[in-house]
Amino acid sequence: MTPEQFTYWLQGFIEMENPKTLSLRQTKVIKDHLNLVFKKETPKRNKVKKEVTRLSDIRFTPNNGKIC
Repeated sequence: MTPEQFTYWLQGFIEMENPKTLSLRQTKVIKDHLNLVFKKETPKRNKVKKEVTRLSDIRFTPNNGKIC
């Protein structure tokens, strides 16, 4: 199952069942599937970027509002 398929399955389950609570078994099954389909990987970084300490240190550019 791909991450996309799992998220559609989970969305459908919530919409169809509309559970107010989840059982321990349901919670375990969901957690197990999350562990299978989502591989969290922290990127390796060689350099540590300078921290921004003031809002005035942030420069906005006209390219889709991305922060430089």
